[in-house]
Amino acid sequence: VAVIILDEAIQIWELVSDKMTAGAEHGPYRYNSPAVSPDNKCLAILWSGSESGEQVLCIYEMSTGKKISQSKLPDLASIIGFSPDSKTLLTGGTEFQIFNSENGELIRSLKQLDNLDL
Repeated sequence: VAVIILDEAIQIWELVSDKMTAGAEHGPYRYNSPAVSPDNKCLAILWSGSESGEQVLCIYEMSTGKKISQSKLPDLASIIGFSPDSKTLLTGGTEFQIFNSENGELIRSLKQLDNLDL
């Protein structure tokens, strides 16, 4: 399980042994949404900037706490989730983005349509 301590650190705990197995530095802003991959190998966190409104997606290895990637996101991203096979990660809000969860590479970006006249 991952525990985010405000303005301090990220701690990753193994529940069976009740021991902290890894840790990571706190992100660049306060956290908005965390998600753990179905295979328990990755932790993804949306970090939201309070003044600038900037949002950042960070992906971490659960076993070591090592940051795999950091990507700037469009404004208003509030949805985060892994695919069932843990290979991709979706973020969404005003724009939806699909990332490779192993390296953080952007696979595809889809903008939400406003005022669509049909």
